Amino acid sequence: MDSFKSSYKENNFDQIFKTICQTIEPMSILEIGILDGYSLKSFLSHTSKECKILAVDLFEDYKYKNSNYEVIKNKFLDNKNVEIEYGNFFNQHLKKNDYDLIHIDISNDGEIFKFAIENYLPITNKIMILEGGSEERDNVEWMVKYKKPKINSFLQTIKDNYRYQIVEKFPSITIFYKDEQTALINI
Repeated sequence: MDSFKSSYKENNFDQIFKTICQTIEPMSILEIGILDGYSLKSFLSHTSKECKILAVDLFEDYKYKNSNYEVIKNKFLDNKNVEIEYGNFFNQHLKKNDYDLIHIDISNDGEIFKFAIENYLPITNKIMILEGGSEERDNVEWMVKYKKPKINSFLQTIKDNYRYQIVEKFPSITIFYKDEQTALINI
């Protein structure tokens, strides 16, 4: 996965995504936020060819760090089980599809987490993964500069109502479990 840029790459999140995929064996994935395709490639590598993956992004329409639609589309052209399309996080859930695994990595902050729990957790069959959750991630330059709502502070307000675990490796991820009986994934 050397040709993929990602904050996940430095701490080998491919192994974390592999463990998650081997544990829950998803047959459908919604990936929101593609950038260079690191996590998309990881999910493809660790799921069956029957697993349908929908990957959406704002691409060039996102005014900060973004990806190019044509480049990403061509990168994953040979993967028949992957659809790549323009999509907006704030509207995608309205399509009312459900997914075994949802992964959201779109400049997450406390407000993004709140929206995801309210709108994406209901259409999640097994788990929802959001980038961020650690105190270290809450203190990255852009979060501080733009005074974004802290993820970790938000998580403290919901800790008694949802089952989740934080993988602290930078940039960190928070895994929300849909089913109360599902054992925490050993990561």
